[in-house]
Amino acid sequence: MVTVTLWDNGEWIGFSCAGHAGYARDKAPDIVCAGISALANTLGLALARFRGYAAEAESGWVRVVCGKNLESRIVLDSLAVGFYGMRDAYPQNVSVRDERIGAGEWDTDERDRPAERIHKNV
Repeated sequence: MVTVTLWDNGEWIGFSCAGHAGYARDKAPDIVCAGISALANTLGLALARFRGYAAEAESGWVRVVCGKNLESRIVLDSLAVGFYGMRDAYPQNVSVRDERIGAGEWDTDERDRPAERIHKNV
């Protein structure tokens, strides 16, 4: 399982992804890992332009942090929707821990999740 952690402590924001999805069978490409990797790479590259950017990565693990401002928080929040969509589509393979200030409303069973709202509107 891939665990995505998003955080915002008021001064710094960031995310980490750890683990392997384990979705693929018989040595086929793992589309869940590919999707999470695409989101993580996009988010990492987008946050690279902000103050205090730092990143660490190795196989099956990445951590990115940068200074918080309105733009960096918007970037993080936007990509969080993608991580939640992956979690909703592949709940056995992706989990999201949301430690952002003001977050959490996306992670309750009582409310519509982003992917469900998108599918309802199509």
